[in-house]
Amino acid sequence: MSGVEWVGPLLTALAILLLAVVLVIQRRQASGTDGESGIRDGAAPAAAGLDRAAVEALAASVSEPVFVHGERIEAVNEAFCALTGLAREQVIGRRIDEVVDPRYSRLIGKQLALRLAGGDAPEFSEVEIVDPFGQVTRLELKASTLEVGGQRLALFSAAEIMRIEHEAPATVELDPRAQLALQSLDAALLIADAGGRIEFANPLAEEWCGLPASAMRGKRLGELVSFIDPQDRHPLPDPLEQAIATRASVALAGGVLLVTPPTGAERGVEVRVSVMPGTTDQPAGAVVLMQVRQPLFAVAGPAGVGLPVEVEGYQSTHDPLTGLINRRGLEQRLADLLARDRDNRRGHVLCRVDIERLQGINDAHGREAGDLMLKELSRVMRTGLRESDPLGRVGGAQFALLLPGCLLDKGLQVSRELARRIEAHRVNWKGQVLSAGATVGVLEMLCPVGSAAELLDAADAACFAARASGGKIKVRTMEDARSSALGGEGDSLRQLQLALSEDRGLLFVQPIQAAATGVHGGPELEVLLRFPDTEGHPVAPGEFIRAAERHQLLGQLDRWVVRRVLEEVAGGGIRLSEGRSVSVNLSGVTMADPAFLDYVVETLDRTGVPAERLCFEVGEAAVIRHLDVARRFIEVLHGMGCQFALDDFGNDVGSLAYLRSLAPDYIKIDGTFTRNLARDAVSRAMVSAVIGLSRTLRFRLVAEQVEDQAALDAVRGMGVEFAQGYAIARPQPLRPAA
Repeated sequence: MSGVEWVGPLLTALAILLLAVVLVIQRRQASGTDGESGIRDGAAPAAAGLDRAAVEALAASVSEPVFVHGERIEAVNEAFCALTGLAREQVIGRRIDEVVDPRYSRLIGKQLALRLAGGDAPEFSEVEIVDPFGQVTRLELKASTLEVGGQRLALFSAAEIMRIEHEAPATVELDPRAQLALQSLDAALLIADAGGRIEFANPLAEEWCGLPASAMRGKRLGELVSFIDPQDRHPLPDPLEQAIATRASVALAGGVLLVTPPTGAERGVEVRVSVMPGTTDQPAGAVVLMQVRQPLFAVAGPAGVGLPVEVEGYQSTHDPLTGLINRRGLEQRLADLLARDRDNRRGHVLCRVDIERLQGINDAHGREAGDLMLKELSRVMRTGLRESDPLGRVGGAQFALLLPGCLLDKGLQVSRELARRIEAHRVNWKGQVLSAGATVGVLEMLCPVGSAAELLDAADAACFAARASGGKIKVRTMEDARSSALGGEGDSLRQLQLALSEDRGLLFVQPIQAAATGVHGGPELEVLLRFPDTEGHPVAPGEFIRAAERHQLLGQLDRWVVRRVLEEVAGGGIRLSEGRSVSVNLSGVTMADPAFLDYVVETLDRTGVPAERLCFEVGEAAVIRHLDVARRFIEVLHGMGCQFALDDFGNDVGSLAYLRSLAPDYIKIDGTFTRNLARDAVSRAMVSAVIGLSRTLRFRLVAEQVEDQAALDAVRGMGVEFAQGYAIARPQPLRPAA
């Protein structure tokens, strides 16, 4: 299991199984049906008929691979489909003796018939299942008998039998004491119907809600308790109502305050609401789990006391956010696997998963929302994997999965399932439904495989190749990685880190020219960054910027540029005319870093460059996403004497509304409008509007990407103060001062 689990995996499975059946009991009682239904051994209850919704909800609620069998297979969960490579429709409605390899059909069929007849059937059996691609999966099936709606069923849990030694995954135990376990959970559990009305509550839920279960029945969660954001004390939407409305799981894992009326008592809790699927468009109901918020482990001991060795070791190999192993931990697992299997006779697969759209979530909703998405997706990806399949978080939005003893076809099935689950998952964040995507690189590890670090680098390259090709999944071998000249993003990252450490970045400069008469001051040139490849040639910025962004190096990159630029201005490598400044690009990440402005002050003091010689450019999209941060950033810059330019202006029409509060010194009009300014009436109208606004708000304009004389003439004719582009000069390498 990964991350911080609220209860143990077995206990959670048992609890949710019981809850699903409690729902069936209460619905039948409410509808006047005599008898009882439940999960137990013994005589069949009097009620007749199979509640298929309850059976499907039961199977879907279990994390281990399971299927439920009556006369035919009635329900199967995603974990079983992922394990066997079979689609749901290839399982539902068939008999198990039709699903397994024909060599096992007769034996498993007899055992099933004996169990359904109430006989003394074997608990364990071994079978093989062949998927449509010919991949064979050998399974150990564990059977248990249950009764739902008066019909005897068999619940099979499955564990893959591996050729390398590993601990067998936990299986579902239908213990008669499960009801006692449900009542003893250290979490508050509620179950609601499809309309969001409470049908069941355990003792802790009664305590927290301040009412007995009988009094809660039929009420909505919002009538019993309320939830408050601990930061701003604003009320939060009812998570149960959100889950029912969106038919998606809701998690308030960042910590919220649960308020119980009428006393107003508050307690910090984490909340998860899981929707139970129904047989129609309506869900069958939902399960609410609430637990007191607790940290994963203490990160500091008493004063003067160090952390225990085992905690330090854990922290060094595990990601504190998700609880998964980190890159170092995964390298250790890889090294152990290679040591056990030196000849690599079995073949293994290493998958690298990039989470898409996470940066957009961070920008639009804050890092807490992005962290919640990462924790949720960590849980989603872990579900259905074998215990012998290590899943790790190896970067900001990057995960890696090792599949020991796995052939490529099976690895591709697992990768497709991972991508599907990630894209299907929804997270509710303060009333908004968030989703992500995935790009997967699949590395086939055949002999010779190389070192653990080389394997991870090659998997990085496979993922980069998948992204570059516009596909979702890309397969590579170690031979592919070695024969690749650049090696994908893994090489871009290494080249970037090496160039930064050796101070080998390349600065290019592009002049900014006064386009109107009588214009004084303003930026004289823009500094552009390039890095050399292995042969010393400048690399296109997209390659290393992408690597820097995903590996959280943008702040280091921006600081490097600021330091070099100010050193060149101080040393005479960059010569500025009187009253003119040099323009430096910043990322939104750096703009939001409070320590960056201190760094600028220190560097200005050290180099002796006047602050008015420095102008920072930040893209329009980043400014709009971090509007409050941008306002404070510009205010502090102006207080220091520096200048600020809003770059790429015009891509978002809504940005016009923010200009008054931002008070930039310069607006750089995006090249989308300036390239066709001489010929496109819409572009001229847009630029005219910005010019009029600039006269009112007293900022000056720079036309970017002015590529020909016609565009330059149009810029001058309209009264834009400055121009930049190929029509004036192309970027040239900066010649450092001697």
